[in-house]
Amino acid sequence: MKNKTIVLFRTAGGKAKNRQLGLGHIFRVINIAKKLQKNCEIYFLIEDFGGVEKILKSYNFFNIKKITNDINLEKDLEITSDSIKKINAEILVVDHFGVKNKYLSIMKKNIKTVLITDLKKFNFDVDLVANGFIGFKNKIFKNNFGAKCLLGPKYQILNKNFHNKNIKLNSKFRILVTFGGYDEKQISTVVANSLKVFLDRIEIKIILGPVAKITNELKNLNKKYPNQIIIQKDVKDMHKEILKSSFGICSGGLTTYEFAAMGIPFIMICDDNHQLITAKEWNKRKIGINLGIVNDTIIKRLNLKIEKILNNKIKLKNGIDVVDGLGSERIANEILKI
Repeated sequence: MKNKTIVLFRTAGGKAKNRQLGLGHIFRVINIAKKLQKNCEIYFLIEDFGGVEKILKSYNFFNIKKITNDINLEKDLEITSDSIKKINAEILVVDHFGVKNKYLSIMKKNIKTVLITDLKKFNFDVDLVANGFIGFKNKIFKNNFGAKCLLGPKYQILNKNFHNKNIKLNSKFRILVTFGGYDEKQISTVVANSLKVFLDRIEIKIILGPVAKITNELKNLNKKYPNQIIIQKDVKDMHKEILKSSFGICSGGLTTYEFAAMGIPFIMICDDNHQLITAKEWNKRKIGINLGIVNDTIIKRLNLKIEKILNNKIKLKNGIDVVDGLGSERIANEILKI
């Protein structure tokens, strides 16, 4: 019987203020690792800014090594190389915000290296680049370093459930509000306060990520409107929750692809400038509405949009044909080929 291929994932995430981290990178690598684990032995090398190890274990991944947060390049290269040798890893998969090109180039000399990213870039010195950015056309080609590149929303990494398109809406107009694993700027609270004026016409479901805080304001709103403002923390099946929704409100990250895959229209309120790149692309395609960075005017701007939506004055395109939910499977197959 053939031994399993040993894959090391190098990633970072968690509850880190002003770091543009969150948990998007973590859930991406979990989705890929799940697809690979039948044929591969999976290991993780992580910077854990809060909650990452716990999340990995909840998905039954236990080969985890934590390293110092904000590790410098030289030390990172040393520890990654030592980890590769110790476990005899054959493939290194990197999903890390701000990863250095020097790190990737050096790793590629010693091991087959894969980079997962969602920025508007693809010229990295690795063996395989996977980038599901909505602004790219779906295509496979070689970059300036000769790396095979899988670009476009066809290669966006989502949970396997997002291939299921059986949409079953509630009879009441439900708005699903979710701002990632951390929601550092507590935008969920701002949105709930904003939308309470519509509670005679809508139901609000707020999903908080595993390291997000339930603010006192949210608790009070839930207590005052228990049947109209529903709060849930750390949901395992976002696919199911999105299916129950009529509309979504989220940041400009991975969740936009999840809403699109299910054909649910959405509004984006970004908590950082790098999310605006994705939000503008969805807005340009008329699949989502970009309200920009959260600021003091967001309540007024959001309520104007919701009023128009409820009165059928805004029509958005269906995103199902753009994101089919099979990106994880496609990328896992390509990883196995290298």
